[in-house]
Amino acid sequence: MILVNIRIFMIIKFISGILAFGWFMLKMTWWLTVLAVTSTALMARNRNLPACIPDAGEFVRDGGALHWRDQITGTCYMVDEATVTRCVVKGSQAGLDWRMTAVSQLAGSPAVTTHRFSAVTDCTGEVAASLVFPQQCYRGVGLDHVDPSQVADDPCDLRFNREQAISALGRLDLILFARGWSPEVADDGAHWYSRRYRRPAIRWDSPVGSF
Repeated sequence: MILVNIRIFMIIKFISGILAFGWFMLKMTWWLTVLAVTSTALMARNRNLPACIPDAGEFVRDGGALHWRDQITGTCYMVDEATVTRCVVKGSQAGLDWRMTAVSQLAGSPAVTTHRFSAVTDCTGEVAASLVFPQQCYRGVGLDHVDPSQVADDPCDLRFNREQAISALGRLDLILFARGWSPEVADDGAHWYSRRYRRPAIRWDSPVGSF
């Protein structure tokens, strides 16, 4: 009788253990799915430009004077055509993306960091526009290694990093264009992504109404 009770107890414990493990795996699968969907959504969001780019507008002439007209408000500002403002694109690392890293490492891939391209003005150091994008982490590998002209010298598989960096640079170019910046023929030369842009100085302190 005692042996029977022990067997029943062991069977109950065994079944309880299986159920507990199954519940644990179910919860883990749920959270991993949430992580995967969230990371994919974040990447898709970062790849798409907003429908209305903040501070976008166009240059318009009123008689002989050039003005900048804000796309949203329609407010116009005086433009000093004799003064040219320039900016150059700089790259930086913004930190670790924990959600994308969790999904990436589950798939056997490296951790993922967030990088940023910023168009910084020469005169004031203000940021004319910036964009963040993901990069997989490899020891000793940075943005200079994803230069499109250096594909043959890749120390590892950098297709993901290169595609993300080139895409971000293209989106940044569109934002700057919408804000009145135009590319200069000569680049800065410091890095492959060091594109330079120019724009006549906009007198933000001199609005002239709407037209």
